[in-house]
Amino acid sequence: MSRAFSGLPPEDDATEAAEAEGFDHAKLLAFHKEAHDECFTGRPLFERVWWRNLLYSLGRQWIYYDVERGAWMDRRLAKWVPRPVINKCIEAVETLTSVFQSVQLGATIRPNGSDPKNATTAETADKMEAPIRADHEIDRVFRTADFWNVVTGNFFLFVWMDREGAEGSFVNQYERCLACGGDFPPTQIDEAGGMCPTCQGTAFEMAEDEDGEPVGESLAEGRGRTDALGPLEVAFPLDLPHFDVTPYLCRMRFRSKRWCKNHLVDDIYKKLQFEKSSSERSLQMARSLATANDIGMMPTMVGSGSDTEFSIEGITEYEWWVKPCKDFADGAVFRVMGTEGGGTVIPSEGEGIPGPLPLQTPQGKRVFPWIHGVYEEFGGRMIGQSPLGRGVSIQDSINRHASMIEMGNMRTSNPTWLEPKGSEVKKFTGEPGLVIRYNPLLAAGNAKPERIDGANLSASVIQYLEMLIAFFEAALGTQDALKGVKPAGVEAFAALQLLVERAQTRLGKVFAGRGEAYRKWFAIALEQERAWGPRERIWAVMSPNQTWTYDLFKPADLEGSVTVLIEDGSQSPKTNLGMRAAIQQLLTMQVIRPDNPDTVQEILKMFGQTALMPAMSIAIKSALEQQDALMRWCMDPMASQPTFPAGVDPMTGQAMPAQFATPPPIEPEKWHDFLVHVAEHKKFCNSDQVRQLIAKRPDLRAVFTQLITLDEQAMAYELQQQAMMAAPPMPAEGGDGPGGAGMAMKNSNQNAGGTDAVPSGTGDGAQNAGPR
Repeated sequence: MSRAFSGLPPEDDATEAAEAEGFDHAKLLAFHKEAHDECFTGRPLFERVWWRNLLYSLGRQWIYYDVERGAWMDRRLAKWVPRPVINKCIEAVETLTSVFQSVQLGATIRPNGSDPKNATTAETADKMEAPIRADHEIDRVFRTADFWNVVTGNFFLFVWMDREGAEGSFVNQYERCLACGGDFPPTQIDEAGGMCPTCQGTAFEMAEDEDGEPVGESLAEGRGRTDALGPLEVAFPLDLPHFDVTPYLCRMRFRSKRWCKNHLVDDIYKKLQFEKSSSERSLQMARSLATANDIGMMPTMVGSGSDTEFSIEGITEYEWWVKPCKDFADGAVFRVMGTEGGGTVIPSEGEGIPGPLPLQTPQGKRVFPWIHGVYEEFGGRMIGQSPLGRGVSIQDSINRHASMIEMGNMRTSNPTWLEPKGSEVKKFTGEPGLVIRYNPLLAAGNAKPERIDGANLSASVIQYLEMLIAFFEAALGTQDALKGVKPAGVEAFAALQLLVERAQTRLGKVFAGRGEAYRKWFAIALEQERAWGPRERIWAVMSPNQTWTYDLFKPADLEGSVTVLIEDGSQSPKTNLGMRAAIQQLLTMQVIRPDNPDTVQEILKMFGQTALMPAMSIAIKSALEQQDALMRWCMDPMASQPTFPAGVDPMTGQAMPAQFATPPPIEPEKWHDFLVHVAEHKKFCNSDQVRQLIAKRPDLRAVFTQLITLDEQAMAYELQQQAMMAAPPMPAEGGDGPGGAGMAMKNSNQNAGGTDAVPSGTGDGAQNAGPR
């Protein structure tokens, strides 16, 4: 968030300008205190549920909530009571997150209006989706967001611009007033109503020094970033029905004393009062997750009784993001360090903090760079519900039942020994090869120890456990088909697809919510790219002929007005099982033809099995290489310059094609697969690239027509030759001559000894009817 991009003056006047614009520290601290009370009232009730779900996912499930301590504690049970954990919760989390990650979200950019600039912006933005996704590492971000979404029912995306990791820089050129000669940033001139802030002049030119170099502020080319956060690190008013109407939001961090010493000025650092742990319960929980595992976690609170307390001195930081309102016309961003009862405003001149919301659209609307997503909406409140809430009680029943089964095995299934009095057996153990010595003379030989086998558990006990597991999966919607397990007795692909679709129906709202979050994210990331992105961006893409090409993007291509939409069909997962069932159904209905090489190739691509038909892949690549060579020929003005234009032969009256300085690379070769070439060339000629080229140069239409015509003629000739070879043998004349192969041999010998079949001159007999 550079000062020049956020419309603020240079750094030396940052504090004075911030206070003059209504960002004085007393006002910000008053806002912080009131907003903090509003955001944290009633929050412990939700924190309790979020923390329980996290503990259950970690395997800490034999717990209860202690009202007096206000924390989840381990249950106190007798030492001999087993505490097994059949962790269905983490299995559900893995299943659901895997389903979400199989969805390839994509955006569609639609121009607003018929302005050509809008169409150019939409086309450029559509191509820039891939590099923007790469900058933000959006696949990794959504993996983290999906975890928080499933476990807590809520996730947050924060879109920002990273200047510290920038690799290049550019000059934000100033404008020079022709009246007074002053140099000013364009933002200052805009704020002054298009006039010079000093003399109110209206004539400007781009500022340059004596060497003709631009005068301005050197800025680092930023890289877009996105943070995926859980609800433990973000605070907001809880009494609102939807996140879109929230007036402000607070991001919490715990800054160590060393960090503050290295990043804050001495005057600010000396004012801070450090503490062993954050006073915010949410932040304590969030910090504990860094050391959490299935055994336990390192405590973060003083007085926890642990010898290895994670208690580094530090301070809580509150970063407030405020939407435009009466007190802050352009919104506000500021940070406060300290307890909720007081605190110190932390200025950051390089980031323009405190100050207005840094990003704004070309229309002047300030952008709030926060996105909230929920797993399941609950009417009337902003907080979403987690699916684990429906399965926690069933999970407890599963664990209790497993504990009873284990205790039953220990009590009833273990064998029992009967030791008559006087048998003199010293000790019974369960070790293998146990030798028991007794006195057979006692009690007339009736003092022999006897073993009583244990009783088996009833089958109903195991059936009840299986029923509880089925209840859990039904409650969370993680049935076998969704996990990739084929239900017993189901074989048909159509039936399997039906089960998958029924399982995914319950997740329809979640898919829609993720798609909406992606749409909002790309809209914000696109605005950041438009305002703060590199002056030039080069992105390598793989061309259809398997060669690398490079696209060049500039911010000037993003000046139009567009709308971001979610690509149709990108919100639902596409499983191999579903695609196989759909393809099988289409083949049965004869909607698609298996003898079409284009269809076969696409089916193989879906399943990643193109190596099964290497000849087809090579044929397609050959056609694409020919198309690429033809396009390079068309773009070369020397090669594609017509020497004789197309016309009509005055002697024969037949149409004559145009003649070029260099013949176009359209000749068919004997080794071409003409069926594949014709299909690929037709798709090629219907592409936007070829249509736009023909619109500029109509004389090339005949070249593309001839490209397909020559292949069709060669394919017809090849099919004719194959038909002749497959035809039944014809008897010789008179019925007694050789037929079949013998007739062919006779004709070959006759032709070899005669001269009437030899073509002469350049007439029709000398032309070859087939490919070279």
